[in-house]
Amino acid sequence: MCDCVMPAAFSENWRVARVKHMCCECHRDILPGERYQYVSGIWDGSPSDYKSCLMCAKTRDLIIRMNEGDCVSYTSLIEEIREAARLFNGTTRLSFRSWDDDPATVGWAAGLVYREELVD
Repeated sequence: MCDCVMPAAFSENWRVARVKHMCCECHRDILPGERYQYVSGIWDGSPSDYKSCLMCAKTRDLIIRMNEGDCVSYTSLIEEIREAARLFNGTTRLSFRSWDDDPATVGWAAGLVYREELVD
């Protein structure tokens, strides 16, 4: 699904927000007190960092497991969900009934794509 560039350096950890941040995937506000995933690294010689809300991080992990460990580029989660839906459901319309995972995560993934399609 993804032709990811592997970082020269990489760090991932979970933090609790002290100030408001924005999720790099769904663009939802990460509010003070919420847990979020913080990732930093050096890709193609340039340092970058990404903050993901809990549900987007869980959804990314779900897609990676479904892809048997294949990578998911940061900021491309919506495209990866669409591709996974095509592969596992045979359609671009999302019907996650065949996905054997946490219903809240799957619902979040479907809602994320649905909201994006309303904007397209």
